[in-house]
Amino acid sequence: WQVQLTYNPQYTRSHSDANSLKLDPVGAYTLLDSLQSNKFTNRNIVQNGGAAVLFTKGVWRWLTTVAYQRTELKSEQSFPATREFDHPFSDVLPSMTLSATFANRRNVRLAWSTATSPPSISQLQNVVDNSNPLSLSAGNPDLRQAYVNNFSLRLSEADPLKSKSKFVFMNLVRTGHPISNATITAPRDSTVVDGIVLGRGTQFTRPVNLDVSWNANAFGVYSRPVKFLKSIASVNGGGSFNQTPTRLNAGTNVSKTYSLRYGAVLASNISQNLDFTVSYQGNYNITRNSLSANNSGDYYSHTLGLRLNAVGRYGIVVREEVS
Repeated sequence: WQVQLTYNPQYTRSHSDANSLKLDPVGAYTLLDSLQSNKFTNRNIVQNGGAAVLFTKGVWRWLTTVAYQRTELKSEQSFPATREFDHPFSDVLPSMTLSATFANRRNVRLAWSTATSPPSISQLQNVVDNSNPLSLSAGNPDLRQAYVNNFSLRLSEADPLKSKSKFVFMNLVRTGHPISNATITAPRDSTVVDGIVLGRGTQFTRPVNLDVSWNANAFGVYSRPVKFLKSIASVNGGGSFNQTPTRLNAGTNVSKTYSLRYGAVLASNISQNLDFTVSYQGNYNITRNSLSANNSGDYYSHTLGLRLNAVGRYGIVVREEVS
């Protein structure tokens, strides 16, 4: 058994000046436009303390940690008006890793970790960006940090003498209170949103915290030699899933994306004068949106590639890549 106490303080300061000029009485752009200018400072103060325990028995290693984290997200606006925003957060951050190394270079690793993700200063600064008059955007100083759970599993096996290998990786990420976009499209002229007057059809976007988002990935590779070709063949496959919420007008849209991937590679090792690689990779993607079926879609893409390197008489080198 091994026990370790940890303490990790952090301090991050960011400052942003967003200045927009307007015409003065003599026709020059020298006056600050108070409606589109903003001076903003953000401070993120983190106090993180906890304990870690390591237990080892035979080929197995088990590491677990738990920490208490106190975060103060302080923001100050000094122009066009003076405002202060102070958001304290308290979180418990546990983690666990179980790993083992067996004979024949076989490894297994199971891990779970937690973390927080604070908003950036561009997401917090509440100044309107009208560089595109039909699509306005602004920050949101009332954002809170996101809480992330990350689960992963990795299995691997290698036999260098026989040129064989296996590898599997799986990952699942759950994000609580993710920072997503909220978009409002003005249905008529003179629509007022957060004190901003919008023309008909104009969109206004700002970041908000929503409920939960998911991300999952799986990937596997198997390789072995092909003796009669003096080559190594490998096949791979995997998939991913993403679920992301956004807010559209009065409703919440949940976008789900599924992806399937598979492929094969044949890499030669015939001689020092001849080398080639043939590869194929296919991807099938599916997208579904809960609020708009018109924005859903499926598509398939695939790539076939050939790479050739050959050295002929008199040292002439031929190289070719086709995909």
